[in-house]
Amino acid sequence: MSFSKRIVVVLSLVATAAVSGCGDMTIPPAGSYSEILLVTEGGEQDEWNRRLTPVIARNLDYYVDIEKQFRIVPIKASEMDDVPPYKNIVMCGVLDSSTDVGQQIIGMIGDAGVEMIRAEGALILRKQDRPLKNQFTLIITAVNKELLLDVIETRGDEIPDILEEGCRERLRRHLLKRNRPQLSEQLYRDYGFRLQISSLYRVLSDDPEPPGIELIREPPTRLLGIFWV
Repeated sequence: MSFSKRIVVVLSLVATAAVSGCGDMTIPPAGSYSEILLVTEGGEQDEWNRRLTPVIARNLDYYVDIEKQFRIVPIKASEMDDVPPYKNIVMCGVLDSSTDVGQQIIGMIGDAGVEMIRAEGALILRKQDRPLKNQFTLIITAVNKELLLDVIETRGDEIPDILEEGCRERLRRHLLKRNRPQLSEQLYRDYGFRLQISSLYRVLSDDPEPPGIELIREPPTRLLGIFWV
């Protein structure tokens, strides 16, 4: 059975069990997020590592250079206790409680997640703040090897985009902990639209010709411009 249509589902589940490793350490929400801890049963020599690495670490054109979007750090599931916490984790393996990676996945998704995967056959799931605050974990799993291979082949191109989205959401939440509601209301009164604006930004310019506003953060300098006709 092909999952090219069915494995569109990307779920966020609440699980009660915790993944081993990581301890009580905290993850800074800002800063570099390019490293991905790829957790499989066999680590660097694992088949799933070999299949996923070129998918996740794809080349992107940043106009001035071609760079890898993410850098993969492969480990065995049994080594989770031995590594420092990473901002982003990808877990991949068959849902099998007799394996280390299967136990890790089951601990992350709980009984409800297990039942859902058994019903669907294969799923891609994402979790914000799991297992630690500000950690993003992507789980790729299936009830057997054939279905796991199918979901990687048919939905693999979406995996880097899901990781990027998770990283942006983490940073967005962090920046908007302190925002500027008065400025948001002013923009709504003047122009009829609202923006959630971090307190790190201020208005650089607000001109009628050409109509638009510019917001700036410094340092480091970040400029956001909105113009219309």
